[in-house]
Amino acid sequence: MSLEDSILELASAIRYAADRLVPTGPPKPQPFTYKLISERTTDQMDILTYEATLPTVPDGTDVASQTLTISTDGAVAETKELDKDIVTVTFDVPQGANVDLSLTYTDDAGNVSAPRNRSWRWTASRRVSRASSARSN
Repeated sequence: MSLEDSILELASAIRYAADRLVPTGPPKPQPFTYKLISERTTDQMDILTYEATLPTVPDGTDVASQTLTISTDGAVAETKELDKDIVTVTFDVPQGANVDLSLTYTDDAGNVSAPRNRSWRWTASRRVSRASSARSN
């Protein structure tokens, strides 16, 4: 094998390794907070309205949009496709439900980031005033 062939082979191996080590796609979202903003009763069910404050999308990335998935008791209840500049979003969940939130970024090529997740269970013993303090991941 010639020196030139060896150099080309080494360069190829370096590119292969770099492709595996350098993350591709959008960054994982930073932690976000949520707070309870209201409670109402409809059809014998208490509905809680929350507001999530999302992290600012980092400058210098090609993030095109973000997706907030709200699951209650293990099933997807709602998926919100959001512009990258949105920083607050409201959503409703039934009181007493196990709530899971998942925030992802999607770049302009359609790649989806790793999710940033939040989970909690709202119990009847909590009050709106106690829950209104922001929680972070």
